[in-house]
Amino acid sequence: MLQKEQAAHAQTKAEKLSLEGQHREAQQEAEASLSTVEHENQLLLQQLHLVQEAFEAKFLQAKEQEKELARRESQLKYSEQQHQHSVNAHHASQKESQLLQRRLAKLREIMEGLERSNKALNGNMSEVKNQLAAAKKHQSDWEHKYQLAEREGALALASANRRIYELSKELNSITKSPRWKLVSPLNSHGKKNKKVRAEQLQQQKKQVAHSGLFDVEWYLQAYPDIAEAGIDPIEHYLTMGAYEGRNPSEVFDTSWYLLYYQDVTDSGQNPLVHYIRYGQKENRATRPGALASLPAPIQQPVEKG
Repeated sequence: MLQKEQAAHAQTKAEKLSLEGQHREAQQEAEASLSTVEHENQLLLQQLHLVQEAFEAKFLQAKEQEKELARRESQLKYSEQQHQHSVNAHHASQKESQLLQRRLAKLREIMEGLERSNKALNGNMSEVKNQLAAAKKHQSDWEHKYQLAEREGALALASANRRIYELSKELNSITKSPRWKLVSPLNSHGKKNKKVRAEQLQQQKKQVAHSGLFDVEWYLQAYPDIAEAGIDPIEHYLTMGAYEGRNPSEVFDTSWYLLYYQDVTDSGQNPLVHYIRYGQKENRATRPGALASLPAPIQQPVEKG
């Protein structure tokens, strides 16, 4: 039985290493993707600035052309008035008028061309804005995937550490016995360890129930599958719920607590039990924005019972 326990312990440690490797790979991939998206965003912003500068230059040019057009129109009106008052200068004024009209038509053509250019620039700006919005959405999607991967990795790591912690305690209990090599004492140790674990679970249930941090009614409403199965909500949270990312109440965020306090994840302890026993005294936060969280200590006390 000792060999089986050691093998299980080794297998669990291997699974933990594999999960940590997968978590690092997912994190590196997400960071690389975020870097690429940020680079693309910078390029799009540069293109947008260039288009905007071109648009502003065209707009200023159009303003100047408009002023020139107004001046020429004024000259045309003046020439027409002079033409009415001076018959002798009729032909000269007529030629000047025709010349001005041609120049006016030319300016109008230029204005129309500028308006078409402005419309094209507006279309380009709209396209660039759409591309920028798509890039931002792509970046947001990657950030969401990264957060999900980080959360799942933390939960899986906490579950693996919890199993390692339980197996280590059971293995230590067996190896410390003076007659651990005999088969019958091994069997009795197994029964004793089950009894010890059951007593520890009952003790943890009492601590959680009296902590005021577990809302039974809220838990059953939030997770109707537990209510339908008729499972004790506190016991379910202590044995499985915490490692599935479920919360004991609205005031305690399980996944955030494990992600923010890496020492809790490494210890394998139930996050709510850890907070009740140690975290509350250390002024740790139960959820984002609840308190100004202090840095986690390097080591945690060994769990007793």
